[in-house]
Amino acid sequence: MGGTGAEVLSVSPRRGDGVQGRSWTWFIAFQAAALVPVLLVGWTLLQQYEQQRTSETLRDARTKALDIADLAVGPALPPGDLTGVSPEVAQRAVEQVVSRPAVRDQVLRIKVWDRRGRVVASDSPELLGVTFPVESEVARALGGGSHSEITRLARAENVEERGLGRAIEAYVPLHGPDPDVVVGVLEVYMPYEPLASELRRGERTLVVHLAVGLTAVVLSLGVLTTLITARLRRRSARVQHLADHDGLTGLLSRSAFEQRLGELVSAGRPAAVVLGDLDDFKRVNDALGHAAGDALLQHAGRVLLAAAPSGAVARLGGDEFAMLLPGVEASLDTENALTQLHGALSQEVVISGVPVSAVASLGAVLFPSQARSVLGLLQCADTAMYAAKARTSGTALYDGSHEPFDATQLQLLADLRRAVSADQLVLHYQAQVDAYDGHVVGVEALIRWQHPEQGLLAPDAFVPLAERTGLILPITRWVIDSAAAQLSEWLRAGLDVACSVNISARDLADPGLLDAALGAAHLHQVPAHRLCLELTETAILDDPVRAREALGALSEAGFVLSLDDFGQGYTSLSQLRDLPLAEVKLDRSFVTGMAVHPADRAIADTVAHLAHSLDLRVVAEGVETAAQSAALTALRYDTLQGWHHGRPGPADLVEHRLRADARRLPVEPSVALAPRTGF
Repeated sequence: MGGTGAEVLSVSPRRGDGVQGRSWTWFIAFQAAALVPVLLVGWTLLQQYEQQRTSETLRDARTKALDIADLAVGPALPPGDLTGVSPEVAQRAVEQVVSRPAVRDQVLRIKVWDRRGRVVASDSPELLGVTFPVESEVARALGGGSHSEITRLARAENVEERGLGRAIEAYVPLHGPDPDVVVGVLEVYMPYEPLASELRRGERTLVVHLAVGLTAVVLSLGVLTTLITARLRRRSARVQHLADHDGLTGLLSRSAFEQRLGELVSAGRPAAVVLGDLDDFKRVNDALGHAAGDALLQHAGRVLLAAAPSGAVARLGGDEFAMLLPGVEASLDTENALTQLHGALSQEVVISGVPVSAVASLGAVLFPSQARSVLGLLQCADTAMYAAKARTSGTALYDGSHEPFDATQLQLLADLRRAVSADQLVLHYQAQVDAYDGHVVGVEALIRWQHPEQGLLAPDAFVPLAERTGLILPITRWVIDSAAAQLSEWLRAGLDVACSVNISARDLADPGLLDAALGAAHLHQVPAHRLCLELTETAILDDPVRAREALGALSEAGFVLSLDDFGQGYTSLSQLRDLPLAEVKLDRSFVTGMAVHPADRAIADTVAHLAHSLDLRVVAEGVETAAQSAALTALRYDTLQGWHHGRPGPADLVEHRLRADARRLPVEPSVALAPRTGF
């Protein structure tokens, strides 16, 4: 619709670039967020490694000190308590031990304490004979235990020791001849730097391994998390796409379309809303199968998108579609758009080897000039769509004469949609009697609605609503089927009767009407000429060409056709002549006025003569008095119907009347109901 100036509303968003960009952003964010815990884990592992290595080093130092004490120093000292040992003797023993290469390479400083805290031997002569307070380490060793620690000698009391730097200091007990007796304490300083260098090498190796391993883990987790996140995003996008789009056609779903429509209404931008359904969809679906029906729906979706690339197109359900045309303000633009859409859909396409077309009925409404809310727009467009079904063009623009629904009607409409499936509809029957002998020759099926809250409703309360929304189509089919079922019971019981059923203009436009009527007659084994289909003059005048075609097909199938409410409309004599009718029914307004208006009696007389001259039966309805009945009989009316001859009632009451007539007057099988042949 290039001339509408509509803005582009894409049907499906592009998701690939956005998902890829978000994936990289997520990957970088994950790496940055993972850096802190990874560093913390690495630092913790390093601390644990250092503590473990230090603990092992101190344990090794205590072991070495014990070996020196037990294998070297202890045996070199004289037996007995060290408190009585001569310093010269103890010193020679220590020097002898220190001179050994195995000890010299492992020891920086060595001291021997007696139990009173006096240094009795040392590799440092300055410490000989010096008494120090017995500290916890010495006391532990005197008690048979051992102690080791890493110490910084820069603060040592002995100036000479301050140059040794860091060292491993160990205190172990010295035993005399009796291994259970501690005679003193051996204090040993061992070099720490070689061990520190080894520790640093181990730490570096660990750091490298940790860096490689944790980096690999983080990268792997990052990649895996990013892939999973991207997949979840894509899946979420697909789920959202499925929620917003119809799975068969790829068009917008009802909820997504209503959301788009709501956004447009909120923004106050002018637009046209189009609703349509496919007139021949059921026939294609029944004749070619569901796969062909799906293919037709997909074809219609492609046609709508191609014909209106700037609009949002949705499948609302079944064969019903909706379209939003932003920027459309004028009625002429909307009508042109509808004409183009209808023409595009009417193009034939081959499905399952059969050429078919997606001919549709399209209705449109303008925002904001004709409706201002989402619900109002959809309601008005739906009303216009059903108005389009009665037109040859197949299109209609909401014009204000189509009254929108109010809240009460909406509730009643919702109840009516459930009424058929909930078995709330019932049929009453009114007798049609022979004007000359008064016996029943037929009945008219009159629908009633047993509403669960409002009670029994007459047709005037819900039939107009059904006609405006298209619900009249399934309701009419239900009436035909139910009437045929009841008629079948009466015929099997030997009761000679025919049954009339009312059909509307929308029923005539329904391509499935003939199949529905034939199907009901075949299912219930009722001769077609026993079913009379009544239609009004307005139903014919709405679309004479389509009406003539539909009525011709029904007549050829054997159904009897009756023109109801004759005289109220503007049916021309040529139309009356060309239609395959079997009877006409005088409008009740003329019957009521016969007694007071001579013109009404003259019209009634004229209608009777006209009908008989065209070889049509003539029926008068609305007969409520004996005077009216006598006058109509005098005017040679064939059949009379009205309260004077019987009020509408359930089937069992009518059946009682039929059986009474059968006992009173034997009747030959009716031949008067046979339809006229030809046009």
